[in-house]
Amino acid sequence: MKNPPVLTYEQFLTSNDFGTVKSESLLGAALDMFNAAKDKITFILQMIDEEKGEQGGEEEEEEVEEEKKKLIITKEELTSWKKVAVTNAVNVMRFGQILEKEGGDSDYELILDFDTAPIFAIINIAKKAEVIIT
Repeated sequence: MKNPPVLTYEQFLTSNDFGTVKSESLLGAALDMFNAAKDKITFILQMIDEEKGEQGGEEEEEEVEEEKKKLIITKEELTSWKKVAVTNAVNVMRFGQILEKEGGDSDYELILDFDTAPIFAIINIAKKAEVIIT
């Protein structure tokens, strides 16, 4: 297996400098990734449903239940992650529209909520909190 070329420190700094990335570009990429995640999760859920549909009878139902115990992730978790992906896609799109409407400077910000899915945060839009320095 061939390894990629060595990355210099200067190349690393350049590739991690997001100051030159426009918010529209970043939000567009995030939207694409959330939509791709939703599509992949939908595909996996369909595969699970098709597998269940092929099974039949009481003995096979017990077999399916045993197989479900071996799964690393449950259908419920996948469904939860799909909701996160859809919610994030919608909120990222809405936030982009807010920035566009307000000319790039907004009273709103994106905040992360880990309550629904502890591994994948839901991105919510909230009014920026006023910081009062005394």
